[in-house]
Amino acid sequence: MEKIEVNIHYHKNSKGEMEPDWESTTEEFEERLQDIDEKIEMFWNFEYGGELLEEDVIQSKQLGEMQDLRIQQMIANKLEDGTITLA
Repeated sequence: MEKIEVNIHYHKNSKGEMEPDWESTTEEFEERLQDIDEKIEMFWNFEYGGELLEEDVIQSKQLGEMQDLRIQQMIANKLEDGTITLA
C-alpha cells in the first residue's frame, strides 16, 4: 500500500508568531491525491477551539450561495413539449 506524506507548512500570524498553514498543507495533500486520481476534489474547513477560521466562514457561505443558485437554475429549467426552456 502506498503512503502519502506531506510537509506541514508554516506562516507568520499577525503577531509575528509562526503557526501551521493548514490551507497550504491541505492543498499539497490534495495535489498528491490527484496524482493518484485526478477526479478527487476536497472540501474542507478548519476549526480552532470550535471556531471556524474567517476564510472558512467566507468559503462556506460562498459554497452555500453556489448550491442555492444551482438549485434555482434546476427549478428554472423546465421541460415543455419535449424541449428544455432555460431561464
